[in-house]
Amino acid sequence: MICPTSLLSHWEAQIRQHVDDSVELKVTVYHGQGRAKEINDLQNNDIVITTYGIVASEFSADEKSKRGRKKKICDLNWLR
Repeated sequence: MICPTSLLSHWEAQIRQHVDDSVELKVTVYHGQGRAKEINDLQNNDIVITTYGIVASEFSADEKSKRGRKKKICDLNWLR
């Protein structure tokens, strides 16, 4: 899920509030300085919440330098 920064915590809270506790749903927020360390773990989640800015900056960095770059969010295969 891609949303404005101001809505990250709102969407995370809404998902947790409206999904029954019996459903094992893994939700993570991909934002902030620690996000680069988590990139390989993203596909272990059912829902990943991030911002337009993160996707745009990682996509832009991806286009500028293909050699020797770190793995980015746009490198992953997504269901939607």
